[in-house]
Amino acid sequence: MIIVMDVDYGEREACVAGVFAERTDSKESCGFLRLKVTDYGNYESGQFYKRELPCIQAILEKINCKILDLIIIDGYADFGTQRVSLGQAVYNTYQIPTIGIAKKACQYCHLMNTEVFRGSSKSPLFVTSYGISQEEARDIVTCMSGKNRLPYLVKLADSYARGNL
Repeated sequence: MIIVMDVDYGEREACVAGVFAERTDSKESCGFLRLKVTDYGNYESGQFYKRELPCIQAILEKINCKILDLIIIDGYADFGTQRVSLGQAVYNTYQIPTIGIAKKACQYCHLMNTEVFRGSSKSPLFVTSYGISQEEARDIVTCMSGKNRLPYLVKLADSYARGNL
């Protein structure tokens, strides 16, 4: 079982969504969980994980994490430096392999070969991982269902977090 997670921030609260699927290449979800979170950290430049981790924990505390084989997050799972990434913080907390899918390049990331092009998009996704190899993470994201730049399950998590479904 996998979970794909995304967070949308409002003025006073965040909305975190988790989309569950049997496999990474699933064409549909088998469930979702959406929560409002008010107790999360302030944005700190270069310390994004401190803000996002409490939101992700809010979802993961509601489920039996033993069913999860993989967590996919919106953001970076590794920077290839001593700087802590969101994915590293998630992995260190739950010991579940984590893939990060980011839409923008990050100045803090020093890893090579993070770009994945999907569909006919000329814009890459930036894929990093913690707890599994970078190559395996890139292969997983490349093979995820959906014809567009963003895999279907990632887009679904984003839509749930924004309250659009």
